[in-house]
Amino acid sequence: MLAIALGVLSGCGPDPVQGVCRGELGVEAGTAPYDEPETFVALQGEEMVTMVMGAQGGFHIWQSLRARGVESTCQVARRVERADGLVLFDNRPGDRFHLETGESYCELEQAQPSFVSACDAHDQDVFLEVEVDDGARIISDRVRVHVTCPPLGTDDGNGNDAGEVCLNDC
Repeated sequence: MLAIALGVLSGCGPDPVQGVCRGELGVEAGTAPYDEPETFVALQGEEMVTMVMGAQGGFHIWQSLRARGVESTCQVARRVERADGLVLFDNRPGDRFHLETGESYCELEQAQPSFVSACDAHDQDVFLEVEVDDGARIISDRVRVHVTCPPLGTDDGNGNDAGEVCLNDC
């Protein structure tokens, strides 16, 4: 009976490292393409990031991350702050996630929506910040990007022009 229990237990966990994201300690802020929240796009800074129109007509920015050297089950916080200091979104202390493990990192299964006012975010430089707390350490990354409305003609999935709605929100 013990052998069966040990056999079942040895198959648990996301990888052989028992739930630890591989690699040297670090976190990398990212985003996702407009309609592909499961695709990680690393941010180096100064990129253009397009707001996404949600199902209820509001707007958000996809935020994601890749982490190394931390426990794969951790607290993830996101913050969006304009360059002039106006905080548009802050969910600290964050939400509990189990990061999906890759060969040399862990990442969110899909980007998370950080809800913003289209009026306050459009055509603005903002800092996108992600923070990971695994109980033993807190690491973060912050990048400056430029936020825009979706291009005119972008269908929101319900037949509305997301670009027009965004620009007319103000």
